[in-house]
Amino acid sequence: GNDMTAKAIARISRPDPETFLRDYVETGTPVIITGLFEGQPIDRIRTREDASAAFGRVPLNVQTEYTVAAESPESAVETTMTFDEYWAHVDAHPDTSLLCTEYEIPPSIMRMFRLPDFCLADDLDVPEVLDLPRKYGDHDLYLNIFVANSGNRAHVHFDGDHRQVLLHQMFGRKEVILFNPDACLHLRTTTASPWTPGIYLERMSEQEKLDFVAEVGGYHAVLEPGETIYMPALIWHYLG
Repeated sequence: GNDMTAKAIARISRPDPETFLRDYVETGTPVIITGLFEGQPIDRIRTREDASAAFGRVPLNVQTEYTVAAESPESAVETTMTFDEYWAHVDAHPDTSLLCTEYEIPPSIMRMFRLPDFCLADDLDVPEVLDLPRKYGDHDLYLNIFVANSGNRAHVHFDGDHRQVLLHQMFGRKEVILFNPDACLHLRTTTASPWTPGIYLERMSEQEKLDFVAEVGGYHAVLEPGETIYMPALIWHYLG
């Protein structure tokens, strides 16, 4: 066995914009932020029960996970369920591949938090690159919600829109594995489309997975309720 371990991702309390931009954004370094929404309604949601009480009746767009859908398109599903209906489905079918992914955050949940100061534009007098539209008075942000049961995965990929990401965990725990862009040499990217590698972490045992991540210099962390991870642009990410 080797003695290498995956790189840990630092945990910091909510940074001021200057520190965050200098130490993490400009260096392309992932970081986990605790207390990013401290004192805001979203920060009180730490369990599935909390979420159900707050937005159980909110409808969500639910679909078969991408890679499962690609393997058997004829049985792929896209439908609408409320948050509570989705979890009733999960309780009845614990290994379901249905999830809510990249769906715009419903207004009733948007009201529960405000964007961190470092998301807000400080150059509103300068036109956006390529005349991109502005949303929410900022840098053309996308705000998406993800809801999935234990066992659902997001296959390793990088985001083709080249955005930086803040991913906030409301309830449950999420395994996060990240690789810097230059790790593409180890991810067999030539076997598929450029942003989906030929390495399938979800098919490995826990030990094989951790060994591989360590070997190629990747990061490993488990996100706890109430924590937010910053993922730099173009970083490869696997979420489990």
